[in-house]
Amino acid sequence: MARPKKEPELVTTHRVTIRFSDTQYAVISEDAKRAGLPLADYLRKLIANHGLTLSYKIVRDDKAIHDLTVALGRIGNNLNQISRYYHQHGATTPGIEKDISACISKIYDMSARLDEIEGAADGDTETHCQ
Repeated sequence: MARPKKEPELVTTHRVTIRFSDTQYAVISEDAKRAGLPLADYLRKLIANHGLTLSYKIVRDDKAIHDLTVALGRIGNNLNQISRYYHQHGATTPGIEKDISACISKIYDMSARLDEIEGAADGDTETHCQ
């Protein structure tokens, strides 16, 4: 049994040749795979502006962010211990108030540092091809 013929408007008769660098080809091939389309169909849809949406997961392995996160965890642990002590004994001492102020100050400093790091690595995790 012969393969059914395509409708006339679906027949592709014109060939376009385009060259890609190895990197470009790898990116486009991966995008087509993520979209679940053969490369030719993916490129046709991309060129025809059918609004393909590609999502990229951006992972940043940064020692500074890791170190700040660990330090914030330790500060949080200290604040929990201070809070527990405060609630059990019912009264504050100058030492506890000093410790709380120091922890809060460190949190603000780290928050500002994380904002600086984030500002340096700003990016959009979703790309829309139109």
